[in-house]
Amino acid sequence: MFANGSLLDAEISNSLNTSLIGNSTAFSPEHLLRTCLLFDSEKRNAALTATIVGEQYWQDSNLARGSGANEVAAKISGYEVLDFSLEYEYREQWSLYGGINNMLNQDYYSRVRADGIEPAQERTFYMGFRFQIR
Repeated sequence: MFANGSLLDAEISNSLNTSLIGNSTAFSPEHLLRTCLLFDSEKRNAALTATIVGEQYWQDSNLARGSGANEVAAKISGYEVLDFSLEYEYREQWSLYGGINNMLNQDYYSRVRADGIEPAQERTFYMGFRFQIR
């Protein structure tokens, strides 16, 4: 098992644009936690990873952009994401692997661009095989 995290209290204290002073900095959540349960043996491994991110502003002005249906809120909501991966070594050079990202199919976003928000991927499944040349 592992876990890492951060607690952050970021504020703009000096700026050429004085209207920004005292605002929270963009993309600075107050908390971020990533934790993982791991199983690892000679032929198999599995990981269940959780990521928990607090709400944050997407621009230093801490203001929404647009209006009506085109409005992008000032804050990006916090979110939680759970991922799972599995790998099985079939033979010394061959492995099968797969996983599920966003297992709980959470609707969230963490990026805002000039043309709006970029939603994160919905639940996705992947699988494949790996051949290692030794």
